[in-house]
Amino acid sequence: MRTTLMLAALLLVLAGCSSTSVDVKLVAVAPVNELEPGESRPVEVRLYQLKDEARFKAASVDDLWEKAKETLAEDLLDEKIGESIFPEKKDANPQGKTITLQPLKAETRFIGVLALYKQPADSGEQKIVVPLDQADDVVFELTGYHIGLRK
Repeated sequence: MRTTLMLAALLLVLAGCSSTSVDVKLVAVAPVNELEPGESRPVEVRLYQLKDEARFKAASVDDLWEKAKETLAEDLLDEKIGESIFPEKKDANPQGKTITLQPLKAETRFIGVLALYKQPADSGEQKIVVPLDQADDVVFELTGYHIGLRK
């Protein structure tokens, strides 16, 4: 009986340690996603809960955007679509947008972010992936036609 109670208490503690959500912070810093010089536009993003990062890293932007389920196969645990990040001026201390992913799937190990721009990235990436335990410690920064990380 005593062993059963101790095991139950341990399971409760371990269950309390696993996160059920993660806050993903994104900011679009002008100039970003310009159609014409000086005309920044919102950036559409998608967020992915991933079991592994390899397929996400290897995939093209088009494949992730158009056929994520087929491209990522069993590594895709969940996908959040339809989020717009609006441009802000860098000197105005941009606040960005926080997107809460919940519930997190138990097997989630990575968070992938894909940014869709009106034209391909001139330099840098349009997609980025971070380990789950780092996802709420960084800011995903959208600028120009690419995405990066800042702490």
